Amino acid sequence: MSNTQTKRLGLFLAILMACSIGLTLADEGRIPLPQCPTCGPPFIIDAPGMYYLSGDFSSREPIITITTGDVDIDLNGFTAESTGAASTAALVFEEVDRVTVRNGTLIGVQRAIYARGGNTLLVDDVKLIANGSAGVELAGAGQFVIRRSTILGPSAGILAFGTLDSPITGTVEHNLVQQVDNGISVRHGRTIEIRNNRIVVLGDADGIRIDNLRSCLIAGNTVNGADGVGIGIHSSLACLVQENVITGTGSAGILVDQESEDQFLFNNSIHFGSSDGIRIEGKRNRLEENHVNGHRGFGVFLTGTSMKTVIRGNSGFSNTGIPANCPGSGATPNLCDAGAGTIDGGDNVLP
Repeated sequence: MSNTQTKRLGLFLAILMACSIGLTLADEGRIPLPQCPTCGPPFIIDAPGMYYLSGDFSSREPIITITTGDVDIDLNGFTAESTGAASTAALVFEEVDRVTVRNGTLIGVQRAIYARGGNTLLVDDVKLIANGSAGVELAGAGQFVIRRSTILGPSAGILAFGTLDSPITGTVEHNLVQQVDNGISVRHGRTIEIRNNRIVVLGDADGIRIDNLRSCLIAGNTVNGADGVGIGIHSSLACLVQENVITGTGSAGILVDQESEDQFLFNNSIHFGSSDGIRIEGKRNRLEENHVNGHRGFGVFLTGTSMKTVIRGNSGFSNTGIPANCPGSGATPNLCDAGAGTIDGGDNVLP
């Protein structure tokens, strides 16, 4: 080999080595899925670390199963689809802590993500599609954040529940939930925040439903088209429901049931539903500066089980409640007060 050829070969090897080192540094600390050309799916993650998906994958089994904590998965813009009818979900984990999933698409027949137990789950910027139970189903995941994600399909959007003995806590924010059963449903929780989500419900379901929560914030959400209730509050205590926009519901725009107390409904805008705009059945609830318009029932309905409701600065027009059907006296199409001990601030506009 001549000196010229030797120099060229040396230069080529040097460039190749530099590129290899560059790629190694770029992915330093990250583990590809799959880790070899014939490895899966399914992918079983049994060691902590930062993982990334290297392509689109489909399997009748769960694509990714996580059996250990301290895992970060970057879907890397790719799609993982579980096609088996009996498959639990596209991504599954149980009793593991500190898991992050981001940046890609998960599709499942039953669920896109299923988590049982564990703590500290983050789902960020993921498209989730499911046809069965829910886009995301969290059964007892202690702390969770679901944000900036899109949930599609005829199943429920986000379903998160704890137990009376082990309540959950978490945040659901800046998501689009569309063409689903119940949009967002949370049960048995403490310090839950549901904010700035867009929910389009096609079917006989609720936009947002909470059950047995203590200290929650439901704010800045838009709910459209739910044949059920726009925002349903059940057996819950001390929640702030503010600045939500609700349109076109088949039942009440906002419902506070008989077992719920000390809710504060502030500055919500509720329009064009097939029933009442706001229906209050519980005790010691406060309604301020809400606007209810164009409902086929009463704008505000304080039922006979409601007690000590404070109403101030609310307004309502073009609601078509029938005063003769109101158990209370002095009803208008915009207000039926059949409750006990209502405190009227005198500045409501509910003619």
